[in-house]
Amino acid sequence: MWDATPGRFQPLERASLRTTVVGDRIEHAICLGAKEQGASRLVASRFPESVVNARRRIAKKQAKNKGYTPSQAHLVWLAWNLLITNVPRAIWKIETVGKVYPIRWQRELIFKSWKSYLP
Repeated sequence: MWDATPGRFQPLERASLRTTVVGDRIEHAICLGAKEQGASRLVASRFPESVVNARRRIAKKQAKNKGYTPSQAHLVWLAWNLLITNVPRAIWKIETVGKVYPIRWQRELIFKSWKSYLP
């Protein structure tokens, strides 16, 4: 992922995004791709605390079973639902992305099943 802030074009570090969080949502302009960078948006929303705690418990249990300890950064990012879209903000506000994405994901699953089962 690349930072698409006007005037600079550099790799985007996920950890640096924590400082740009306002409230329980974040939005950041990014570019994706190694050769051809396409303009996109990183949209993140914070999960409820009960969901965060459950996700962290599962991550710690899985890590213990595999013989390692999850990093603090990993545990912090488990609190966030990260979505990437190329739909401009003028069309979809940050709230809309979170509502539409599950529907879009279901559509992708349908297409995948069609490809798997149809000759």
